[in-house]
Amino acid sequence: LAGISVLEGILLAQLQIALSL
Repeated sequence: LAGISVLEGILLAQLQIALSL
């Protein structure tokens, strides 16, 4: 579950970056 949480965090970060751009 921890690995999934990390992946989700990375995906969310990428989405935030895309939205900021």
